[in-house]
Amino acid sequence: MTYEQFKEEVLKLLKEEYAGQDVTVELRQVLKTNGVKLDGLFVWEKNEDGGDMISPTIYLERYYTKYNYLGMSVEEILQEIVEIMKTRNRDDFMPHNIFGTWEERKKDIRLQLINFKNNSEILNTCLYERFLDLAVVPRLVVAQTEDGVTSMRVDDSCLNIWNVTKQDVFNAAYHNLRQEHFKCISLSEMLGMEMDEGMYDFHVFTNKETLNGSVAMLRNDLLKEFSDKNGGVDVFIAPSSLHEVLLLCDYGTDETDVEGLKSVIRTANREVVSIEDKLSDNLYKYEADKGEVVIAE
Repeated sequence: MTYEQFKEEVLKLLKEEYAGQDVTVELRQVLKTNGVKLDGLFVWEKNEDGGDMISPTIYLERYYTKYNYLGMSVEEILQEIVEIMKTRNRDDFMPHNIFGTWEERKKDIRLQLINFKNNSEILNTCLYERFLDLAVVPRLVVAQTEDGVTSMRVDDSCLNIWNVTKQDVFNAAYHNLRQEHFKCISLSEMLGMEMDEGMYDFHVFTNKETLNGSVAMLRNDLLKEFSDKNGGVDVFIAPSSLHEVLLLCDYGTDETDVEGLKSVIRTANREVVSIEDKLSDNLYKYEADKGEVVIAE
């Protein structure tokens, strides 16, 4: 069965599964970061007030892999999708107006860092600011549950609904960023092992949820704190993914050779990090004397 046939079959069977219920089954192409486009399956169920229950996004490409390579039948895949929908919290419903008023929603604006050059299609449709070779994108958190966060990019239509400016949105987003909890943990502590001689003594820097946590590198106050704890040195910032960055003190030794670190980043992006999670091949540096982040040369 080809992927197109598989997609049509799953969609047909899922619609049959929910036939006669106040449920809408929908397949949309979802534009992810770095040009990745996936087929997202949504199941919208109404509550008694007419609100839509929050739907997890089921990416069919991943299920086709299970079908094609793991021998999972279409019927088994269908049952798994239905079970996922059943596990949703029954109280997790979309508000009738997800945008609300500006006063209600400004506390729910979060920031995401993505690669500027690799995301022109996304950036044509939403608000953003440049930051070095990256773009800072505001997102509206629509819902937050035990299963994760549902959010959407803020665009011009949001500005019209809220009757605010782009600057208002970024002011609120940066205010929220300063309230957000971040963590900085040594890689050896995270792995529960001592690092071998010659290995980089990285610290993982991300937010509490490890979701879009690379925005940690916008927190100059926390970077200064890390630098001060280590003698006021400059700090290299390696973009591990969209979700976290790695910090390394620059003691001016061979261990912190710029080209060597760049090579590590490029190799990880090529062999380990998924395309949609890649942030950049560049290495950054927090310059302690200036209190700012630059691209390391």
